[in-house]
This record gives sequence, C-alpha cells and structure tokens, in this order.
Amino acid sequence: MSRLSDARARTWVRARGSLRRALSGERALLAAKTAGAAALAWLLGHQLPGDLGDYAYYAPFGAVIAMTPTLVSSARSTLHTVAGTAVGIGLAWLLFLLHAPGWLAVPIAAAVGVIVAGLFTPGPARDYVPVAALFVLTVGGADAGDYSMGYLLQVALGMGIAVIVTVLIPPPVGLTDAADSARRLRAEIAEVLRDVATTVEEPDADGTAATASIPRLRRALASAEESLDQAQESRRGNARAWRQREAIASETRQHGALRRIARRTEELIDLLEPAQSGDASLRDLPDDARAEAAAAIRLTADAVEQWPETGPDADLAHGRIDEQLERLRGRLQPGEHGALVGGAVATLLGRIAIGATRSTAGSAG
Repeated sequence: MSRLSDARARTWVRARGSLRRALSGERALLAAKTAGAAALAWLLGHQLPGDLGDYAYYAPFGAVIAMTPTLVSSARSTLHTVAGTAVGIGLAWLLFLLHAPGWLAVPIAAAVGVIVAGLFTPGPARDYVPVAALFVLTVGGADAGDYSMGYLLQVALGMGIAVIVTVLIPPPVGLTDAADSARRLRAEIAEVLRDVATTVEEPDADGTAATASIPRLRRALASAEESLDQAQESRRGNARAWRQREAIASETRQHGALRRIARRTEELIDLLEPAQSGDASLRDLPDDARAEAAAAIRLTADAVEQWPETGPDADLAHGRIDEQLERLRGRLQPGEHGALVGGAVATLLGRIAIGATRSTAGSAG
C-alpha cells in the first residue's frame, strides 16, 4: 500500500509540475507570440499577388509550426519544414509528369515520401515530405500549379514571420525549467538514497525498492539534461541571455554535479548485491557498521535534497557527513568480511557529499 501511495504521490507531483509549466509566464508569452504571428501571417498572406493570396490559410499554419521556445529551434524548424515541403511538392509533380492515376499516385506518394523523408535528419522535414506530396495530389487537383506555389510560399511566409517575431521579442532564457528539473532530480536522488538506507538497515529486505528506482532516476536525469540543453540553446541569438550569464553558468555546474551524483548513486545501489559469488555486499556488513552506513546515507540524502552548495550551511552539512563517515570507517576492521565494500560506500558517499556541498567550488569527483 505504501508503494502505491508513493506512486500516486509522484504522479500528482509530476501532474502539478506539468500544469505549472503549462500556465507559466514563459508559456503565456509563447502563446501570445504565436497568436500574433499567426494573425500577421493571415493578414500578409492575403496581400500576395494574383492567385497566391487565395492560399493565405497556409500562412498561419507556417507561423504556428515555426513558433518554438528558442530562436535556434524556430529557424531550424523553418528551414527543415520549407525543405521538406519543397521536396514533397517535387515528388507530387514527378507523379503528375508520369501521368500516374490518382488511385496509384496517392499510395506511391505516401510510400516514397516516407522513404525520402528518411534521408533527412530527424525533424519537421521528415513529416512534411509525404504530407506536402499528398496535399498537392489530393487538394491541388486541376490547379496543382497554383496550389503548389501558393502552399509553399504561404507556409514560408508564415514561418518567416514567426522567426522575425522571435527575434524582436526574444524568449526568456529557460532557467525556470532547468532549475525545476534540477530540484526534481535532487528530490529523486534523495528518495533513492533513503531507499538504499532502509535496505541497508533491514538486511532481510530484498532491495527491490532501491533497484527498481534506477529507471526512475535515469528518467529524471534525462529530463534535467533536456531542460538544461533547452536553456543553453535559448541563449543563442537571444538578447536577454547576456544578463543571465552567471545564472546559466551556475545551473550548468549544478547539473554537472547532479549527473555525477546520479552515477555514484547507481554505483551505491550496485553494492547492495554481491558482484560475484562469495563477494560481500553492503548488507553483509556487521550490524553496527550497517547502522552507521545507513545514517551516513541519510545525511547525504538530506544534503542532496537541500543542496547548500556553499557557505555555512554547506560547511555544516559536509562536516556532519564527514563525521558520520569516520564513524563508519571506525566500524570496519581490515580483513573483516565486508570491509572492502564498506570502504567503497564511504568513498562514494564522500564524493556525493562533495558534489552537493562544493559543486560551485570544484568537481564532484
């Protein structure tokens, strides 16, 4: 029942985080920019000469596609989508020139479009090769020439407007998401460490909770790295970024330390079971050493969750962990069964503690 409650609590936390991000100021700004770019694209699309203006409904479509959280991704999306659309239109015209009947041209366009899309790097271009080909074949019909030109130019117009709007109204550097993901990762690591401590205290436990938490830990780490990548990408071409250089550098250091801490935590979990037959595991330590190890793990979990980094709080947290690790080492007798794994635990916890309390001053080891 407790595991079910924990799972529900984690689901609620994730849902609440998703809702908070959806209603954030950054998302509201993106929505407003998208609406403005779509409206402007619609108005300007009607101003194109001749029959091209008849296809103005594709301009807002292009604006919405290209309006992304960062300038780099917006420009990349524009180039990829226009390229994919042009290739798809070319494929449709090739089928027209071959006088393929509709019942045959449509499946050929779909199949060949998907194959040709595989030549592109992952991105919007892959999606729009078969889509553009099918649009020209099925919607263009007898006016395929005007339709093809109108479709391509209107989409390009809308996407160009989106890029210009992004340049004129630069997005915030994505530090909020990066900081939130780092907090979630810290909380996840701390929870895993506490599961390990509980398993160490109760040697008859099977250690399933700690071992099963590894995929969850890796997902949290992947999410944190994705958020940091997004924040770093949002710096490029962004006039706001220079004001937040120090904040970005601090987040980068924190994420680097957390990456190393997550790796050390997995190594700690590995010590719960013997690597080979006859080897000692963390749960094979004498009772007094297990108690000291569990206490050290819990202190380390607190340090990771609170993340003091520097200052008196960091010194205090690091000092407490050091004292507890000394007590653990004092319980380990050279040559005693489990002494080697106990020393490995002390080393791992020491490195994790350094990462949580000294990450701005140096490496986490």
